Amino acid sequence: MGAGWPRRSSRAILRWGLVSSRPRSRSPGGSSPFLSPPAGVLDGGPTRIGPRRGRLRRAARLAASGVDVREFARVRRLALALPAERLAHGDFHPGNLLFDQATGAVLLTDFEFLGPAPAGSDLLQLWATLERNDDRALVLDALLAGTPPDQRRRVGLLHRWVALRTLAERLTARPAEREPDQINESRRLVVEARRHAASWDAI
Repeated sequence: MGAGWPRRSSRAILRWGLVSSRPRSRSPGGSSPFLSPPAGVLDGGPTRIGPRRGRLRRAARLAASGVDVREFARVRRLALALPAERLAHGDFHPGNLLFDQATGAVLLTDFEFLGPAPAGSDLLQLWATLERNDDRALVLDALLAGTPPDQRRRVGLLHRWVALRTLAERLTARPAEREPDQINESRRLVVEARRHAASWDAI
C-alpha cells in the first residue's frame, strides 16, 4: 500500500483483514472456507486494555491534551461491549507488515495480541495507522464491502473507538517516542472517524 507496496501485496493485506472482519461464510457442503482457530484460542489471551494503575494519570494527560475524556470513556465502554467474535491479529499496522520483493509475499509479524476481537478490528487499526489518504480509503472501502448494512452501526462505533485509542496511545507514549506529526494526524482521524460513524447511524 502506498508507493512501496505493489497492488498484489495490498490485496494480500486486505485479505487478512477481511478474514478477521467478515462473518465466517460456509460453502454449500457446510464446511468453512477459512481454517478454524485452534481450540481455546478465543477463550482469553492478551488484551489492549490498560492496567488500572496509572489510569487516572493517563486520563489527566489526555484531558490536558484536549481529548474529551467523557467521550473517550463512553465510546470505550460501548466498544468493549461489542461481541468479540473474530480472531484478530490485534496489532495490525504497517510496522508489522513485511514485504518480500523477491517473491511478492507479505509477511505478518508480532502476534502478541492475537485473540478475540469485534469484527473489523484489524482493518480499522490499519486505517488509523496508515499515512496516505488513498490507502485509508482503500481499506475502508474493503471493510464496508464486506459488512452487511445492519452491521455498519457496530463498525461505526468500533471505528470511533480505534481512532480515539490510537490517539490516546500516541499522546501517552514516553516523551522520546511521541511524534507531533503522528499525534496531529491522529487528531484529524478522530474527527474523520466521528463523521463516518455518524453517517452509519453509530453514536
